[in-house]
Amino acid sequence: MKKTFSLCFCLLAACQILFAATGNIAVYFAPQDKPDQKLIRLLNQAKTEVNIAVYSLTKTDIAQAIVSARQRGVKVRILTDREQAANKYARDEYFESYQIPVARDTHKGYMHHKFAVIDGKIVVTGSYNWSNNASYNNDENMLVIESPELAEIFNNEFGRLWQQNK
Repeated sequence: MKKTFSLCFCLLAACQILFAATGNIAVYFAPQDKPDQKLIRLLNQAKTEVNIAVYSLTKTDIAQAIVSARQRGVKVRILTDREQAANKYARDEYFESYQIPVARDTHKGYMHHKFAVIDGKIVVTGSYNWSNNASYNNDENMLVIESPELAEIFNNEFGRLWQQNK
């Protein structure tokens, strides 16, 4: 009975996401599809706002694309895991030096999300951490979904976490 309930709950959640995702969906697998390069292109095209909740953000060229967006006038906010922020390769202090607000999650577990919402209409999510390891060594996935409805759902989650940790 418990397994049936869990399965039904998962299917319901998947249906909510599918109904919300009314736009284009693209899937990228690391390392072969180079999701880091697609992510950088999306960040370089951002016009108004980028909200990022990512467990690990250590990849230099992704960090540079985020800073470049900020320098173009894009509002950027980053939420990351507190333990990952203590990693010597973490980029949180680099972002703060460019006046990009960074919040480090404070709850007892990991902030294990890996998503970004770009311009309120594009969601980037999946298992892909924004790191060299994820880009070149791991088997990872990254979905890019064009859907204002789904973007709103992810922005709500980002806002909830941001309020708890800013």
